[in-house]
Amino acid sequence: MPLAIRTIDRLDELAGDVTLASVARGDVLYRGAAKWNNLAPGTSGRFLQTLGAGADPAWSDVDHGLLTGLADDDHTQYTVIAPASSTRNLITPTGATFIPLVIQGAAAQSGDLLRFQDNTPTILTRVTSAGFIGVGIAPTLRFHSYAAAGGSDNLGRFEVGDSGGVFVSVKNTTRVWVFGQNSAEEFIIRDSTGGNIDCVRIAPGAPISSIYVTAAGRMGIGHAAADCRLDVVSEAVGTPTIRSRKLASQTANLYEATDEAEAILFAIEADGDLRTSRATAATTPGSVTNKLAIYNAAGTLIGYIPIYDAIT
Repeated sequence: MPLAIRTIDRLDELAGDVTLASVARGDVLYRGAAKWNNLAPGTSGRFLQTLGAGADPAWSDVDHGLLTGLADDDHTQYTVIAPASSTRNLITPTGATFIPLVIQGAAAQSGDLLRFQDNTPTILTRVTSAGFIGVGIAPTLRFHSYAAAGGSDNLGRFEVGDSGGVFVSVKNTTRVWVFGQNSAEEFIIRDSTGGNIDCVRIAPGAPISSIYVTAAGRMGIGHAAADCRLDVVSEAVGTPTIRSRKLASQTANLYEATDEAEAILFAIEADGDLRTSRATAATTPGSVTNKLAIYNAAGTLIGYIPIYDAIT
């Protein structure tokens, strides 16, 4: 026999008796638009959701706070709605040793573990299943940054908030190289394996093409169009173009020019004497025993410098 309920509210009295077609354990009784109704039991794991004044309640999937669509495991996209305060989207661990967030891939994970994208949606940054990080690109290296065009768009920057040095280390199992900017704002390349040895230092304000190596392997000092292995441009009229500094106890030559077998053709010795293998026997004048041939820029012999065996 159907169950009959007699209401006691004055408005309900006007409606009369309410008949529920069927009843079962877990039913929920609620007031409908014109009479009392019963809501059949929901699927396990669902929750009773009120839908506001003038609407009947219903069973619903859990909303998980500000994230929608997390009731089942087959959703590919979730949306975070605007929070009531800036702290609503925080993930706060309950203990100092707890990890706030862990993203764990499947056993044979091939898709990205994490992506950040704009609303087009273009992927801005991603972390692949191999742990590679790509900024603006699908990475092929541990860290891969990409810009669509060159110019002022920096691909990366290491910056500190004071005038201290900024360094980046490159290390394998046996050696550490460091490059960056020291506290004097010099760009350096440093061997840090057995200590801090600054192998290269470039002062701020160095002029353009201070050092320039061409595609042919020619080095220009102050010159971007070197036409020989070493091409040095003078700094000023009163400044030497090249200077060789002798150590106090130096005995080796200050300068040497050799043939392919490294036999010396011409040298400036440590005491300033000249050495050459190009002196030949001289026939004149008188006591001259050797002479040094002198050629012009075209390679034409223009004369000799006599070399005496003794001066009397």
